[in-house]
Amino acid sequence: MKVLHVYKDYFPPIQGGIEKTINFLCTNFKDSMDVEVLVTNRVCKTEIEYVEGVKVYKVADLGRVLSAPLSPLFPYWIGKIKADILHIHLPNPTSVISYLIRKPEGKVVVTWHSDIIRQKNFLVAYRPFLYKFLNYADVIIGTSERYIETSPHLKNFKEKCVAIPLGIDQKQYESNPSIQSEVEIIKGKYGDRIILFVGLLRYYKGVQYLIKAMKNVNGNLVIVGKGPMMKQLEDLTKNLNLEEKVSFTGEVHDKQKLAFYHACDVFCLPSIFRSEGFGLSQIEAFACGKPVVSTNLDTGVPYVNKNYVTGIVVEPANPDLLARAIKRLLDNPELRKKLGEGAKMRAGTEFSHKRIVSMTKDVYEKVMGNPDG
Repeated sequence: MKVLHVYKDYFPPIQGGIEKTINFLCTNFKDSMDVEVLVTNRVCKTEIEYVEGVKVYKVADLGRVLSAPLSPLFPYWIGKIKADILHIHLPNPTSVISYLIRKPEGKVVVTWHSDIIRQKNFLVAYRPFLYKFLNYADVIIGTSERYIETSPHLKNFKEKCVAIPLGIDQKQYESNPSIQSEVEIIKGKYGDRIILFVGLLRYYKGVQYLIKAMKNVNGNLVIVGKGPMMKQLEDLTKNLNLEEKVSFTGEVHDKQKLAFYHACDVFCLPSIFRSEGFGLSQIEAFACGKPVVSTNLDTGVPYVNKNYVTGIVVEPANPDLLARAIKRLLDNPELRKKLGEGAKMRAGTEFSHKRIVSMTKDVYEKVMGNPDG
């Protein structure tokens, strides 16, 4: 069986949750089936690379409009690469339009990571193409039952939908002496009350509310990652005179990022829009035994982070509630330890790589007409 994953970017180097999920699936399936990846290149040049033993086609990209790649050759490549299953990750209008132009052979599995939220005017024109494409899909994977139930688009295709959460290999998040030495350096620099955010600095992440919350928190916020809102968030930090409490690291290598997870006391995901469909970074924090403060979105975010089981869930876009939850965890070591232990247990059960791989394999087998695997 050959599976072609289709999206706009791949990890590495892009650090987003969707990119990491595709990498996760490829690396876990590459020994049992033929897996390849089709993405765009962010430069006007088509290249073929091998990443961790996986063949990755990177198609020339002229730039991005409303986050979608302008890649005139993408329809050619989606038709050229033969596969039994095209596993297409959305949102990505470039993939949808390219598929409709070429209509390549092969079954179609869609992972619906998020609705399109911000580009409402574009969505009016794009919706007929999206729905036509979804009619071709054999299975649509939502990352949680809650997202499937609340999506205005997926309700029209509910009979095709199945919920499979995102997952991680927990062993990759274990500490070791080398990581621990990095942890000591981080604690020496940022202190003993560290609040951590890891992710791309995009509009829906709500990091501005986390920064505002720090006015009322005795601790140090470390923001790991970069993105289009970085300058705006740095300016906000300066305007609020929070430079001593809020630090920006930019992107860091994987070993250092893991050390930040192990060094922090609380992880925070303050997202404010449905674009945050799941929040993979929450599970990464879980795997390191850290409690999470997240927001009560009508998505999979509160499904991942169970209130007072793995962390604390508060209403979105509210700095006061974020501050209160963070302070409660920082000031209560017993509660912090209890929720951290619950988080680690949940990472190893509900979101274990073995469970997610098995569920995904079942989908592949069924669309190929082999329901017993």
